[in-house]
Amino acid sequence: MFQFRKSFAGFGKPKSPPRMDRSDYDGDGMWRECLDCGTVHKIEESAQFRILIEQLCCEIGNSSDALYKEFRIGEPDGFWNVDPEKALFKFTQADGTTSFARYGVIGSYNQNTHSWLWGWGFPEDWMPQSVLRIAEQCHDHCATQGWTPGTERMLLVNAHEAWHLTKLAAHVAGLPMVYRAAVNETNYHYFAMERPVWSV
Repeated sequence: MFQFRKSFAGFGKPKSPPRMDRSDYDGDGMWRECLDCGTVHKIEESAQFRILIEQLCCEIGNSSDALYKEFRIGEPDGFWNVDPEKALFKFTQADGTTSFARYGVIGSYNQNTHSWLWGWGFPEDWMPQSVLRIAEQCHDHCATQGWTPGTERMLLVNAHEAWHLTKLAAHVAGLPMVYRAAVNETNYHYFAMERPVWSV
């Protein structure tokens, strides 16, 4: 079964600042670990950044939903495979029909610790660097814009913010679709993709 979920329950305000060494974060916003003082600080996002994120949440969310429907992504008993060397994602439906999309890995999210690791910060042996190009492109764009969430290797965020970061990367790369897939019981990889095509 496909692992994508389009919506998540709301998160309340954090009772206390989150810490990287325990999984008690239940709040909102984006947080980063300060190497100077060893604590976690909330990132103050610019109004320009938040306006863009809200716009992309709608626009790329809608284009993704339309493509899921068109290519029957998320139907019961469907499954997915990836070919990292070719940066190719394959969706297979229960009736055997398949579609393909070129992809980039944007980041990894742990739902227990609420930690987000950008693809450009992955260890070198995790996957081919070619599938991390889109994440790197987003990092470079955020650096020129002064957007801290895109330049901190690891963040503490809720699941909805993980989607925001993925949609931002898709926007920077000009891609219409985002997707999430489970890699184990607690970790998900987030993807930005080109428009799928049916196999022939």
